[in-house]
Amino acid sequence: METKEPIRIKMNIFIPNQILILNSIFKEKGFENYIVGGAVRDAITGKNPKDYDLATNAIRYAVISLLKYKYKVLEVGKAFGVVNVIIDGHEFEIATFRADSDSSDGRRPDSVV
Repeated sequence: METKEPIRIKMNIFIPNQILILNSIFKEKGFENYIVGGAVRDAITGKNPKDYDLATNAIRYAVISLLKYKYKVLEVGKAFGVVNVIIDGHEFEIATFRADSDSSDGRRPDSVV
């Protein structure tokens, strides 16, 4: 079977300054940080994203320690490695990269690694 190269599409997406700030904080400490979820879907479908979720290789404790002295940090999803941060009145959900186990309902994992 012949493998095909992935299709790459360049697109313009508005990225709020707060996310650029977060990205520089994570990058400075050697962590990755990506926009994920609905914002990506919205951009692909030509809509302006209304909210932005982020994913990082930093564990929850590292996310908290990176941000807690400068921004309001909400520990909303301890079991799933999720932290919310509020910058200039805008709230962003930051999740640690994870692998979900099989789930009985297809939406909520039984466990997270």
